[in-house]
Amino acid sequence: MNRIIDCIINEGSRHYFDIGSTLCPYFEIGSQSGTDIWLEGLLVGPDEEYIFNGRLFIPGIAGTGTVIDNFPKSPAPQGWYIRKHVDEEGYDLVRQSSEEVLFGYKTIGFTCFVTTNLYSQNGILVAKTTPTSLDVGSIRLRLGRHGILFAA
Repeated sequence: MNRIIDCIINEGSRHYFDIGSTLCPYFEIGSQSGTDIWLEGLLVGPDEEYIFNGRLFIPGIAGTGTVIDNFPKSPAPQGWYIRKHVDEEGYDLVRQSSEEVLFGYKTIGFTCFVTTNLYSQNGILVAKTTPTSLDVGSIRLRLGRHGILFAA
């Protein structure tokens, strides 16, 4: 895996995603047009609300993945539920049968801290966040709409 640390992409936004210590107003892991892993974080509207879209996979579970659309605004996908954090602003996407958290986030001020372990369709860990880094394997990564593109 490649490690990305302390990168800041400034595109004039007031709000930012912090994905493993990398600050950016937009990110995309994987590709929307494909059939494998895809996670997108974007700011929507004049208040720059944090919204997520994607196609996520659980290792050992065959299928087309779990599709999320406008998380956390839209209802959770079948078999999942959205859990609001009790003591802070944020949400987790949780599997009903196992209580496994697929991904989540919390907001502090103008920053949305994203936590996730992303698996490819065949069960390989391709991206993970830690408090100090974003580690990515053989997968496309875009930080900022006009920022940095890492191609697999």
